[in-house]
Amino acid sequence: MKQILIIDDDLTLRQSLARFLERSGYQAFTAANGQEGLRLCEEHPIDLVITDIFMPDSDGFDVIMNLQHLHPRIKLITISGGGRTTSESAFFLATTLDLGAHHALKKPFSHDEILVAVDALLGKKA
Repeated sequence: MKQILIIDDDLTLRQSLARFLERSGYQAFTAANGQEGLRLCEEHPIDLVITDIFMPDSDGFDVIMNLQHLHPRIKLITISGGGRTTSESAFFLATTLDLGAHHALKKPFSHDEILVAVDALLGKKA
């Protein structure tokens, strides 16, 4: 079973997304910030990380840079609702792709949208 780590400071989003992905056939882990998430990547054979960009302690940019260096095989989806404007939010998401993320989604997104991205990155047919 493929293992997915969800890193987001929003507890409700983490729990909802984890339950949905588990019902979709994945094993899900959750972390409230980048530091906790990177620790979980050391403890478990994570296949894909879904990370928010703006979080306290260690943000999504830190997660991307560390994963690229320490675990380059892990697929990465960034999510964000951050930015004062739509164009600012789009800029931050595009920047994560430039840094090595495989896919980026603007919050709010549907469960179907995230599942299509997850399935595509992990080789599961949608």
